[in-house]
Amino acid sequence: MDTKIQIRYTPEKSDYIRASRALGMKSTGFLILAGIVILSVIGAAIVLIFPSIGGGQWKSIAVAVLLVGLFYILYYFAIIPFQLSQSYKSNDYLRMKRELVFTDEKVMMTIKDKSSDLSWDNFTEVIDGGDFYLMIYKDKQRVYPLVPYRAFENSESQEQFLRLLESKSIKVH
Repeated sequence: MDTKIQIRYTPEKSDYIRASRALGMKSTGFLILAGIVILSVIGAAIVLIFPSIGGGQWKSIAVAVLLVGLFYILYYFAIIPFQLSQSYKSNDYLRMKRELVFTDEKVMMTIKDKSSDLSWDNFTEVIDGGDFYLMIYKDKQRVYPLVPYRAFENSESQEQFLRLLESKSIKVH
């Protein structure tokens, strides 16, 4: 099979925000921390609503836990998207057109005049974010090629891309 899939697109600010969230939701550490925070916030709220539970001694701890939990939620849903938006506005590189060429041998990623060859052996998985694919590449450094659905010429080229991933034993989650 001699496969060559070529896609071109210009990333949008929302691509980075959605990719960041998708990556977080697939991270075991993030999910464990989110679970702990949610349980802690619920426990703190119960202590504050029913002060007799802790005999009043737990009130200051419950307030601190509630504030930390609220900050964590605010950080995830507001601060990170704001930081990514600011980076997108100020960093020309994030707004440059990308070209990805998928072949049986490698993935060639070109941004402006810089090109990188990425070996299929170092792709660990692909996250399907609903309207984009986030490819996880782990080598000396981590690279996360983003492939928005809109970058495919048609549904057949998207299916061809998924077949290529399957032939390389790369799971799409």
